[in-house]
Amino acid sequence: ALAQKELQVLRGCLGTSRLYDPGAALLAPALASEDIIVRTHREATIALYQAVVAGQEWEAVLLEQQSAPSMTAYIGRSGTSALGRLLQSRAVLRMRLQHFEAAQSDFQRALKIEPSSEEVKVLARQCACACAVRSP
Repeated sequence: ALAQKELQVLRGCLGTSRLYDPGAALLAPALASEDIIVRTHREATIALYQAVVAGQEWEAVLLEQQSAPSMTAYIGRSGTSALGRLLQSRAVLRMRLQHFEAAQSDFQRALKIEPSSEEVKVLARQCACACAVRSP
């Protein structure tokens, strides 16, 4: 809980920067800069994404351990699964970090849990395209 609050404070501080809000960015900044403010904001944004992904990895393990043999234990009031939403969120952050193969793995797992999710299907296709472009 304390780590979550610290991440929220960091996210809030970065979001008020004139440079950009990391929550709205499509990708983590890829280019390094000589400017100390730009460089520090870039490094903090990447660290924030990595910390959130690490927390989500831990949450996913807990959800999987607490689940019943069927996926019905994951289903929430809205009809979507907590694990499916978590995997989708983690995959989006991994795409922002340009870790496309890991993101694709998360999207595939999310689709196994929620095969009818159009949003996950679209994001998985976009991620697959990014993987294809980056492969030699």
